[in-house]
Amino acid sequence: MRLPNWLPQLSVVLGLAALACGGTGSNADRLAAKPSDKHVLPVFNDPGSLSTYSCDEDQPSNGITTYSIEDWETGAGGGWYTNNDQCESCHAATDIINGTIDAGTEVDPTSLDAGVKARKACVSDCLASQMPSYFAKPVPAEKIPVAASGIKDRCGSKYAFHVISGPFTKWGGQLGMNFGPPKCVTLDCPADSMPVPGGPYDGISFWARVAPGSGTGMRVQVGESHTDIKYPETGDAGAPCVDQVGIVSPNDTSQGCDAFGIFTALNTNWQFFTMPFEEMRQAGWGKRAPFFDIQHISNLTFFYAQGIWDIWIDDISFYRRSP
Repeated sequence: MRLPNWLPQLSVVLGLAALACGGTGSNADRLAAKPSDKHVLPVFNDPGSLSTYSCDEDQPSNGITTYSIEDWETGAGGGWYTNNDQCESCHAATDIINGTIDAGTEVDPTSLDAGVKARKACVSDCLASQMPSYFAKPVPAEKIPVAASGIKDRCGSKYAFHVISGPFTKWGGQLGMNFGPPKCVTLDCPADSMPVPGGPYDGISFWARVAPGSGTGMRVQVGESHTDIKYPETGDAGAPCVDQVGIVSPNDTSQGCDAFGIFTALNTNWQFFTMPFEEMRQAGWGKRAPFFDIQHISNLTFFYAQGIWDIWIDDISFYRRSP
């Protein structure tokens, strides 16, 4: 029996996937993938959060009701992904590979070969750019360390998302999740979305902190029916906008997917953040949406911009304040 001529390329793809995944994306895997003299991950001296607070403050009870999206207490975050400006070419190469393989007997060996070469070229830079690895699935959580003697850490929370990454010179990095079907946070929800139990909700809440010396500015973005290129059920109308990675693009952004979001500043102590939907705005670089469709929320993204990062994010939820 004659084997398809694209099987050798496919074996290379599987080999790259095994290298890229690197188990849980450990630092040893990262260093083995690329010599440290070509890309040095930033080093932070992090004593932990040095503020003290009560358990009531840590589990907010001051008139706030939450519905958990992710608490990381299983040691990983199912459905989450990471990306950064050193890994975006890997993302594009993977799309090429998946597209050609999905074609089945119609696989174009030239396209598959191009995707394999592009992925092979990007893997080392991508693996070296952050810890845990971009390729680690599910996204691993990390145990919250014990701070200095006599200083309390997060009451009741043992694990959180933690990434050390950079240096980034373009758009930075991100932690994101896609919702399928889309989430609805209002009282009256349409049939093509999933109501979030206990709604309505006012926005997104989370806890976060950074290590000393890390970047501090973060943008929380919510994709919906007007601003998500992969929005489901687009039908004959096609995608609602054009994919643009990051907050600012040098390309023509008149049709860009400019999601609604809000900026916030982190510091070295754990803080509880509430990001109201009513205060979220498009960044202004892309296609203007007719309205913010919180009945069809399709993704949630935490963007950390240019620079170097040591960031912790925990207890991500929808929230509602009492009247």
